[in-house]
Amino acid sequence: MKRHHVISLPRPKELHPSIRAGWLLLPFLLLALLANGSFLAASSTPQEVYYFKLDTEVQYGMSGFVKRMMETAKRNNAQAVIIGIDTFGGRVDAALEIIEHIDRAKPVMVYAYVEDKAWSAGALLALGCQGIFMRSGSSIGSAMPVSGGGPQAQSEALGEKYVSAIRAKFRSVAEKNGYPPNLAAAMVDQDMEVWQVSVSGQTQYLTQDEIDLARKDKKQVTVGAQITAKGKLLNLTAQQAQAFGLARGVAENQRDLLAQAGLETAEVREEQRNWTEYAAGFLTSSMISGLLLMIGLIALYTEITHPGFGWAGITGILALGLLFWGKYIINLAEMTEFLIFLAGVVLLLIEIFVIPGFGITGITGIILMCVGLYLAFVPFVIPKQPWDFSLFTRTLVVLFTAVISSITGFLILIHFLPELPGINRLVLTRSQRQEEGFTVADQASQEMVGWQGRTTTDLRPVGKARFEAKLLDVVAESGFIPKGTLVTVIDVKGNRILVRSV
Repeated sequence: MKRHHVISLPRPKELHPSIRAGWLLLPFLLLALLANGSFLAASSTPQEVYYFKLDTEVQYGMSGFVKRMMETAKRNNAQAVIIGIDTFGGRVDAALEIIEHIDRAKPVMVYAYVEDKAWSAGALLALGCQGIFMRSGSSIGSAMPVSGGGPQAQSEALGEKYVSAIRAKFRSVAEKNGYPPNLAAAMVDQDMEVWQVSVSGQTQYLTQDEIDLARKDKKQVTVGAQITAKGKLLNLTAQQAQAFGLARGVAENQRDLLAQAGLETAEVREEQRNWTEYAAGFLTSSMISGLLLMIGLIALYTEITHPGFGWAGITGILALGLLFWGKYIINLAEMTEFLIFLAGVVLLLIEIFVIPGFGITGITGIILMCVGLYLAFVPFVIPKQPWDFSLFTRTLVVLFTAVISSITGFLILIHFLPELPGINRLVLTRSQRQEEGFTVADQASQEMVGWQGRTTTDLRPVGKARFEAKLLDVVAESGFIPKGTLVTVIDVKGNRILVRSV
């Protein structure tokens, strides 16, 4: 009879303690392997490269867009950011603020890609990036400081102090990112002469004073070609910029640029400004800002000097609201500036409708309104840099022009508004009679001229007066008329009753 051999497996409790511990750790080991696999899969995923263009005038409306892009790239651990540059230039202070946003994106690499031209403030933007690539036929340079005089304006008009400050900024930004500082300075100063020099076997770009100093230090100096002559600003082609060590390479397209930068496997995300950034850039331009301010002031004054609340008040609120909203979007103004302006308006209204005469409350209100507007137009409180003083002067000119234009526009408006086709529907321009089929208020009739009554409120210049049993809205001919004064009606135009104190 055959014997059957039975193999008995050990029970779990009979296993060696170390083996039992291994079985217990098995699920955790599996989880670790899965996590490691996920990590490896994630690490093999191509990293992102953000690409966007700056192809308009360099201004603060552009700064907000760059700030958003840099924060997004850094938050998402992007491999690099590429900025396509094609601009004639713009404001130096705006370019410097954009460069600050670029610096805050580190350790993310930021490359400039000059697609056609990077002139003036555009050249400063390119120097603010960690690497420059250029397309064939593009150029960089021509950064002569001008003050609204156009491309033909001479830098002497701004003074050596201004040119020296801009030149120093170009040099410092270039040195920080490893570009030849004298080449950057020669883009600004047309009096600089720069030579390509070999100093102890190393190629450098030096001025005559620096060459003499190197020879005095007994260094081996070999002077080569003159890069820029006196009286000419430096402007480099793509090939020249590459030869002089300013550009990393000449790239014909985006794919070529990625290959030269070692980003062939990166996934490119092209970004554009959103509608709020486009709108803010439009609303904060000098011309539109001045126009909105002028319209807002005209409408505000019209609303204050006429009874009731109507189209003038709505127009004023919209115009000034758009002005402050645009400044807020581009980080040029905060809620503080708006509240200062609003406080000024409230004080002015209190002076007109509550306190007799015109004194400290009204003056304080006007000052606060001016301060709020001024702070909304400039990124500083007190100007320090030469370009700050230039912006300070332009801002004062804009504000003064807007105020004068507002007063002029208001005078024209109250004179011609009742006669304008379509607009005259907003104003009662003639007496209405009951026999015409509808009832009107008695104050619309010329028969009221000569009526005498007594004011029941202060006229500043608008208020109320009682003529026998009728309580009517009236306007003082000039100045302030206190409550309880005897007045007489001297004219009626539409629904506007003009009175004079007796």
